[in-house]
Amino acid sequence: MNIPEDRISGIYKDKSVLVTGASGFLGKLLIEKILRCCPEVKMIYVLIRKKKGMAAPERLKSIFANPVFDMLRKENPEAFRKCATVTGDVSEVDLGISTYYRKLLSEEVDYIFHCAATTRFDDPLKVSVQINARGTHYMLQLAKQCQKLKLFVHVSTAFAHYREEIVEEKIYEFPTNPLNLLDSLDWTDEEALQRIAADLFPDLPNSYTFSKMFAEALVAKEINNLPIVITRPVVVGNVCYEPYPGWANSLVGPIGLFVAAGKGILRICYMNKDTSCRMFPADITINGMMVKAWDFLENKGHNVANLYIRDEEFRVTWEDVIETGKKIVREKAPFNVMLWYPDGSITANKFYYLINFYLFHLLPAIFVDILLVLMGYKPALFKAQRTIQKAGEMFKFYTFKEWNFQADAIANCKPIMNETERKVYRIDSEGYDMETHLLNSLRAVKKIQLKENEKYEGTMLKVLKGWYYVDRLCKLLFLYFLGLYCYKLFCYIMKV
Repeated sequence: MNIPEDRISGIYKDKSVLVTGASGFLGKLLIEKILRCCPEVKMIYVLIRKKKGMAAPERLKSIFANPVFDMLRKENPEAFRKCATVTGDVSEVDLGISTYYRKLLSEEVDYIFHCAATTRFDDPLKVSVQINARGTHYMLQLAKQCQKLKLFVHVSTAFAHYREEIVEEKIYEFPTNPLNLLDSLDWTDEEALQRIAADLFPDLPNSYTFSKMFAEALVAKEINNLPIVITRPVVVGNVCYEPYPGWANSLVGPIGLFVAAGKGILRICYMNKDTSCRMFPADITINGMMVKAWDFLENKGHNVANLYIRDEEFRVTWEDVIETGKKIVREKAPFNVMLWYPDGSITANKFYYLINFYLFHLLPAIFVDILLVLMGYKPALFKAQRTIQKAGEMFKFYTFKEWNFQADAIANCKPIMNETERKVYRIDSEGYDMETHLLNSLRAVKKIQLKENEKYEGTMLKVLKGWYYVDRLCKLLFLYFLGLYCYKLFCYIMKV
């Protein structure tokens, strides 16, 4: 039986690729995927900046030490030789690239994947715009210099066009000329830029959203001048299948909140439990990017793709995800270190949330920090709770609105993919099991980020039973004393 060839891998044969954002979640996975699944690629140039005294080659070496590259290290250790660093920084003028490297890239690069971005919601607006928008502009200028360029893939976000009831796979108009706005950036301070953004978008939720809209508008300006594909990921979740089931680049994002809840730190979540969870595994997101690039080049496919799946194929709510996570922590994979029994609730009521947050988050944090200081340690929990509160406030952007995305571009690729391609570049939910995915995610985070040993799970399950009764007893005592206080207060008022 003849095995169909991998045509997606074929487009990278003897070709060179430039990748930005190599230290980020998607950047690492993209490099790993190309090296492992496209072995005939000529070279991957990695734009990477110096950091904390480490030169670019040293930083790339430390990136390759990440466990996400373990499968590649085992299967084809020589593949790493196909990566070369280009010292640069998307936040600097002209990317901070030397004349030598600019000439090299202009002569060698066939594909550009622009993944670099700051994803912090609370960055100053100017910082966010400089990295996400101006950095994209400089990447487009570099792309124009690349003599052999076949495709520029821009990684945007499906949440940029937040005003739309349904985010379609099309180019959206920006309310002003993005190039004029970019030209004014050098002499516009933070306050002035905030006023401009507020005039354009009075209901703007955060600096990240504005900068990604801005960046996409700059890319759209060049869509008739360069071969461009715009990909829009949703919330990027932990790896589902390969190269490392459950892997995440850090604890930033939803997985960080899950960990906080699993350790008993997070007691209440401020979100609408009934809205759809628009989270997509990171490996499927990368597959979608690579499939879409191939489709655009080989099949003249559409040049905008929301990296998600249709609701009729798969849909869960945030409540489904959180309840499944609770079940896993309580029954299969508890953390080795917990501050309290993993429980809590979800609410969309701001007043109820704040009462619970101050009673069951901040007050216990203050008490624990006082004990830590008395024992000679640095206080930590109060600051952690404030960080969790801040993350929850930002995360409501994703959870209070029922986001809807057109998801035809990727779905329409599946019928034209052969058996080999559908196996190597999975882009659907067939066979997906959310509980298994979350279990792998928590275990990977425990092992990599938290350095916890899986062998203690059995012991901790027994400890959890004790924690359960302590938790219930404390809640009963709290309700008893609260009721007693209210009763005495009532009696006092009646006497008066």
